[in-house]
Amino acid sequence: MINDVRNTVMFILNKDNNGYITPAEFNLFAKQAQLEIFEQLFYDYTNWVAKKNANLARDGYSNIQKQVRETIDIFNVQTSLSYDNVNLAFNVPTNAYYMNYVYYNSKEIEFVQPHKIDMLNSSKLTAPSLTYPAYYQLDDKLKVFPSTITSGVSARYIKYPSDPNWTYVTVSGSPVFNPSAVDYNNFELPLNNFNDLVYKIITYCGVNIREMDVANYAINSDNLEQNKQS
Repeated sequence: MINDVRNTVMFILNKDNNGYITPAEFNLFAKQAQLEIFEQLFYDYTNWVAKKNANLARDGYSNIQKQVRETIDIFNVQTSLSYDNVNLAFNVPTNAYYMNYVYYNSKEIEFVQPHKIDMLNSSKLTAPSLTYPAYYQLDDKLKVFPSTITSGVSARYIKYPSDPNWTYVTVSGSPVFNPSAVDYNNFELPLNNFNDLVYKIITYCGVNIREMDVANYAINSDNLEQNKQS
């Protein structure tokens, strides 16, 4: 999808004589556009859930909520956590956006607020155990209790999208798309975010354009490419 997005962006810039952006500039704008759309997903999902719970959304709109949730689930991953022997805590993955669940030997660990852990540990009845462990998070570390747990911990979390990278080779002085490059990376957002990506990248280029125009430009660009090939 990244090449189609770039072709559409370049078509819009060339059509209206709005200048040119280098591959490096495109990749920078593409990264920011994807991140902005990604973060908007959580606001949209929360908004639709609230509307549905308040009976402000019709049944037909439940599909929108489902579609947003399915897009978020693209970034839902699970991995084992490494233990930091210096800080006596588990390392949060560097690409973690939101931690959903933490497990010890496949059993979910209870989350507690940091200020409550001392109170729990002070009582034999509530103190975390190997059977009923607990954890809290401080920045990029997870403190798991009892402290004897130093392995067997994993987490399911929402990760940040990987940075898109439109890769190329130079042919006759011009960049030509090269998806075989080792550092090539497509957008992780699904195809239904195509117009949003184009619109935001164009906006970062400083070009004023209506959102409805993006679809027309995309269609015209696609037709232009097909005519060239015929």
